Amino acid sequence: IEASEERVAEVRSQLNLDSPIPEQFGSYIWNAAQGNLGVSFWQDVPALSLVLERLPATFLLAGVAVLFAVPLGLVLGLIAASRPGSLIDRAVSVISLSAVSIVEFWIALVLILVVAVQLGILPTSGFRSWEYVILPALALAYKPMGRTAQMTRSSILEELSKPYVRALVARGIPQKRIIGVHALKNAALPIITVTGDDIAQLL
Repeated sequence: IEASEERVAEVRSQLNLDSPIPEQFGSYIWNAAQGNLGVSFWQDVPALSLVLERLPATFLLAGVAVLFAVPLGLVLGLIAASRPGSLIDRAVSVISLSAVSIVEFWIALVLILVVAVQLGILPTSGFRSWEYVILPALALAYKPMGRTAQMTRSSILEELSKPYVRALVARGIPQKRIIGVHALKNAALPIITVTGDDIAQLL
């Protein structure tokens, strides 16, 4: 059912859509600088209060997703870098590539169908206890995990080609220690940068 012209004009005036675009943008920036994000069109309450009300759940979900993504991505990247060209390396590459290519809502739907509906391990929706956080956090963690794995692998391989690594090998230092301590420490900056970008996107 289409709205009447009077209702359309009323809504346009209410949302300031009848003003020139530069004036709309300037008004938005001015109001946002004062903490006024307007009124929710659907709930007819201040939008800022809705945002603040949902921030704790947002921070929790993003935090748990990062706790899943970063350690798993680091481990996968280290394993792949320690055996370049192997079957494990190719498998990690396929997993990480699919992670950065597949959208989160599709992963979420698959997790709901498999984990929640068919296996009945976790609830499908809601927000009551820690069990309700795991499934959405896993869906959100898949892409950051893939990016972290890719960055870890490429950064470690770059470090392994440097002269100091050859010196460590000549001194008889085990490969696991070279990769897990020396190379990882020097490769940490790009990994931290990618992780920070992922956290910003999650929020």
